[in-house]
Amino acid sequence: MEQKKAVLDQRFELIRKIDEGTYAKVYYAHDWKYDGREVVVKLLRSRAMSSSSEREQVKCEMRNHDALNHAHIIQMLGGNMKGDMYIWGQK
Repeated sequence: MEQKKAVLDQRFELIRKIDEGTYAKVYYAHDWKYDGREVVVKLLRSRAMSSSSEREQVKCEMRNHDALNHAHIIQMLGGNMKGDMYIWGQK
């Protein structure tokens, strides 16, 4: 029997966990908005977003990451701030 994969926001099929830190878990996933494109999804824990200053810090990090362009840095495709925030990037 095939194990059912978690689906995030009716878009991302979480395949496996890549890593985990103090504030987030990172998953290898498929983005079904783009025919199953391989992506990385970063799920922030709610404690990482518990204050307005922490939320602003995460937004600043997203803007800074979005400005980077290097072969060894995952390209950021977008983010979502509802509930636990997730950030995804192209693999």
